[in-house]
Amino acid sequence: MSVTLVVIADPPLSGKTTLGKYLQKVTGIHYCDSDDLRASAFGVLTHKEYEERWKDPERAIKLTRRDMMLAYCLLHETINLSLEAERSLIVSATYSRKTSQNFLKGIVDKHKVRLRLIVCKIHNETREKIEQRMQRDNDKDFVYGLRTTWEEYQKTTKPEYEWPNETGIFSSSEILVVDTGQMIEAYQNLAADFISA
Repeated sequence: MSVTLVVIADPPLSGKTTLGKYLQKVTGIHYCDSDDLRASAFGVLTHKEYEERWKDPERAIKLTRRDMMLAYCLLHETINLSLEAERSLIVSATYSRKTSQNFLKGIVDKHKVRLRLIVCKIHNETREKIEQRMQRDNDKDFVYGLRTTWEEYQKTTKPEYEWPNETGIFSSSEILVVDTGQMIEAYQNLAADFISA
């Protein structure tokens, strides 16, 4: 297989980490989780620190945006270094904005590598499923992603997401949309076949 960059993109709580770990196992390609990269590089807030930060929402939004910018800088430099070394890589990140998607496209074009962009969606999304995923994240010692209510998720997080398969930045042959709300084996097998095709 030629050098391949596999990108798993999805809104928070759609299952990208689970899929990334599975794909690493079946393909032998190294997997890099953006949350783990961020945590090891400059830390992640504890629940107490998170609550303290959000006592001043205006400042919290500014700091959160800065944290996300740093996380994407780290991720994109990791991608750059791997591709320069002619090593395939699997990464996962939300890629919720056209700016980050354009930057990713630039890296792929620069290195002239094969891109496989897997977009995770939950087609039959229920409040119960999303709240279960929120609770799972909230049970961790640190706040990695979404700390919100179902109502806030529906009102802000979900509508603000710019789906990479709809922005026109990537070609249709580079994209696979999988339903992570269905049986896990079904979408995992689809993704593995897409990478190897």
